[in-house]
Amino acid sequence: MARLTDVVRQALGQWWPLVMSAGYGGYTATDTVAAAADLANQQGRSLAFNEGSALATLFGYARRMSNAADVVQGLSREDYITPDAISTPPWARDQSEIDTLPIWHVHFDLTTSDEAGNITTERKVSVFRMTLPDTIGELQDAVASDAEAMAKKYGQQFVASDIMEIQSV
Repeated sequence: MARLTDVVRQALGQWWPLVMSAGYGGYTATDTVAAAADLANQQGRSLAFNEGSALATLFGYARRMSNAADVVQGLSREDYITPDAISTPPWARDQSEIDTLPIWHVHFDLTTSDEAGNITTERKVSVFRMTLPDTIGELQDAVASDAEAMAKKYGQQFVASDIMEIQSV
């Protein structure tokens, strides 16, 4: 996380859920800073200028992550995974580390069924080191294999896995 200033890093810890909801929800950076200012005000304090700037920086990450997730979800099985389908979250390692030892987190929704037939869906992550499959279909197959193993580990019946986003961390 060396790419972040101390102020942005602190804002990440405090404000990320708000920023992520706003970024994925289609709000603007201005809306996000205003919402944070309102929340800070409710806590009896004012939002400092550098906090607002940090929120705007984090909002940029959240929007890029949301845009990449939209690209991933629009791909068909034969489509190649391109850089616009992969986001870099604010907590990712320095770019030189990413380039040297690439790691991708593939977030997916895992749907399972228990013995009683109850269906549940949870967000899970598959980790890929050094290589990522070339096409979204190959990635879907690899994630489905991982998802089946996860379901089996917890005594659940695998139903489906839906890729939501790819992060380079």
